[in-house]
Amino acid sequence: MSSPDGIISGEVSDIDGNIYKTEKIGKQWWMTENLKVTRFSNGDSIRIISNNNEWSKLRSAGYCNYGDDTSNVAVFGRLYNWYAVNDNRNLAPEGWHVASDEDWQQLEMYFGMPHSQADSIGFRGSDEAAKLKESAFAVIPSGFREPDGDFAQIGTFAYWWSSTEFCTLNAWLRGMSINYGKISRNFDSKIQGFSVRCVKD
Repeated sequence: MSSPDGIISGEVSDIDGNIYKTEKIGKQWWMTENLKVTRFSNGDSIRIISNNNEWSKLRSAGYCNYGDDTSNVAVFGRLYNWYAVNDNRNLAPEGWHVASDEDWQQLEMYFGMPHSQADSIGFRGSDEAAKLKESAFAVIPSGFREPDGDFAQIGTFAYWWSSTEFCTLNAWLRGMSINYGKISRNFDSKIQGFSVRCVKD
């Protein structure tokens, strides 16, 4: 389906039956909602972790609901550690993949970020985050879960994992504040719980 501005929209469902809106932005198809799935694409369950101590020690795939409150899932999706993102049983629906660092850079450059800035670390560009917020991408400020298990910043900040590893302990991510026009590219502990967006293969 095409919208008046030429953006093509669609839908994709995950193994749990959750249906996500999708949009073609430039040459990429993106989910415009945060992932909610509780099983890998092969049907295996992903561990849900409520206990803070267990979360901090986990070095395998896990997810949680912000504040351990299932009422947050419909709007904000779920939060996953990077071990879930990287699991070869596949977090994304069939035919899709968790957005890589390169996928994010392609999206950022579509909205006008120079390549030299897309490759840098920290808050980059000028107003690309503002453009994303106004677009079909739908920036959802779902907060995050810290390595010690505490939750923070729901309603004010959005964080998404990329599938790209930075080093043994860290992986690349993206962050956006609802009050700031730039997009953060950084790396952080794989234990963190961040949102996930998927891109069509």
